Amino acid sequence: MRLQTSAETLALRQAVEHGDLDWESRLLAVHHTLAATPTTGDDGTISGRWLTAHARFHSVLGEGGPNAQNPGV
Repeated sequence: MRLQTSAETLALRQAVEHGDLDWESRLLAVHHTLAATPTTGDDGTISGRWLTAHARFHSVLGEGGPNAQNPGV
């Protein structure tokens, strides 16, 4: 788990360093959506809308890094 955390921290750092204003604007917008979306539904299970918003946030986050054209890198 520490290796995954280190990799995610590095990816975030690189995204912030390499992302442009357009990327930053998209990231803020998807973060706003994620923050405003309830995590769970009325039945207590994880919300499908939250899962979608969460996945979109991480997708846009990755678009700011130097490997955005090579997502498998």
